[in-house]
Amino acid sequence: MTASIAAAYRAAWLFPVAGPPIRDAVLEVDAGGRIADIRSGRDRGAFDLGRAAIVPALVNAHIHLEFSDRTVPIAPAKPFSGWVRNVVAHRRSRTEPIEAILSHGIDELRRCGTVAAGEIATVDTEHYQTPSIDLTLFREIIGPLRVHWPALLDDAERHLTEVRTSRLSPGLSPHAPHTVPQDLFEQTIDLAARYAAPVAVHLAETVDELSLLRERNGDLVALMRSLGLWDASAHPLGRRPLDWLQELTRAPRALVVHGNYLDAKELDFLAESQSLSLVYCPRTHAYFGHPPHPFQKLLERGGRVALGTDGRSSNPDLNLWREAEFVSRQHPGLPSGTILDLVTRAGAEALGVGDRHGVLSVGRSANFVVVPLANDADGGDPPDLFAMVRPELRAFQNGIELDRHDAGMPCRA
Repeated sequence: MTASIAAAYRAAWLFPVAGPPIRDAVLEVDAGGRIADIRSGRDRGAFDLGRAAIVPALVNAHIHLEFSDRTVPIAPAKPFSGWVRNVVAHRRSRTEPIEAILSHGIDELRRCGTVAAGEIATVDTEHYQTPSIDLTLFREIIGPLRVHWPALLDDAERHLTEVRTSRLSPGLSPHAPHTVPQDLFEQTIDLAARYAAPVAVHLAETVDELSLLRERNGDLVALMRSLGLWDASAHPLGRRPLDWLQELTRAPRALVVHGNYLDAKELDFLAESQSLSLVYCPRTHAYFGHPPHPFQKLLERGGRVALGTDGRSSNPDLNLWREAEFVSRQHPGLPSGTILDLVTRAGAEALGVGDRHGVLSVGRSANFVVVPLANDADGGDPPDLFAMVRPELRAFQNGIELDRHDAGMPCRA
C-alpha cells in the first residue's frame, strides 16, 4: 500500500453499477476519502471483508422523516381516507421535538447504508440541523383552498432561495391531486422551472384519486368535504394523471411517487420523458394492498424507476435494502443487478445527485455498503445479492466504517 493510500479493502465481489461486477475485487481509498483504484486481484495488504460484496451506498428516493418516531405503521391501512385522518391525528399528538425525530430517522438511514435521500419536508430547514447524509428537501405544499395559495407560494419561493448547503438542496412537493388543485399545481411548477428545482408529487396513488380527477367524487372528495377543505370549482372535470405528467415535464426533474394506478398511455409518456422518474415504494404499496405495481412495465419500456421506503407511517423501517429484498422475492425473474440499480444509480439520477452518488468509480467519495453473500456464492458468475435472508449490512463513508452500534443496533436487512 503506497503512502497516498489510506485504506484498501478486498471482497469476493464488487458491484460498481457503472460497469460489470468484479470478482476478487480490491477497492483502495486515498487520504481524502476518495476511491483511488478499483481492480481485480488478491492484495494481501488489503483488509479482507470475506465472502461479501461491495456495492455503492444507497439512495432513497422518497422518505417522510417526520414519522421516524413510529415503531409500527399507522393503522388501519384501509380505507385510505381513514388512514389519512390518523396521520393528521398523529401529527397533532406527538410530543417529541421534531428535531429529535428527524435526527433519529437520518441516523437510521445512515446506519443502513443510505448516503442520499429525497425528503418530503413539512418543517423549515433549520429543524434538520446538520444532517450526516445528503438530503433533497422537497417542501410540501398543501393548499386545497385558494385563500392560502399566496402565502404557500411565498413560502415555497423562500425555500428555494434559502436552502443550499453542502448537505441540503431544495425542491418542491405539491402533495397530491386531492390537496393541490390544478391551478396551484401549475403555479408550483412555474416556480420550480424558474429556479431549476426538482419536484416530487404523489400521483396515481389510489383508485379514489382517479375518481377525484375524472369525476370530482369518491372517498377523497368526501374526506376533504368533511374537513371543510373541498372547493369543487378548483378541480376541473375529466382530468387524469397524464395531465399532471405533462405539466411535470416543465420542471427540470420530477419524481412521480407511487404511481400505483398509471395506465399504459401514462407509462408510455413516462418512458419517453427524459426528466421524469417513477418512485416505487414496495412495502408501502403492499401495506395498502394495491394490485401489482407497474414498475416492471415501465422498465421494459426503458423508463426510469427508483425505489423509496416512504415513511414509518406506512413502513416498519427506513432500510432501503429491505425494499430491494422485497422486490427480489416478489419478482424472482428480475436480475439482482437491475434491482441494485433501483436503489443506487437510478435514485441518484432521479434526485439530480448522480454526479456524486449511485456508482463506484475512481475519484468519487468512497461511500459503499458491504453485503454478506450466501454460502453458494463462490462460483464464477455474479452472485444473487439478495439470497441471504436479512444480512447485517456494513456501511462505509469516505472509506471509513460507521459504528454499527451508533444510534441503535446494527442494521440488519
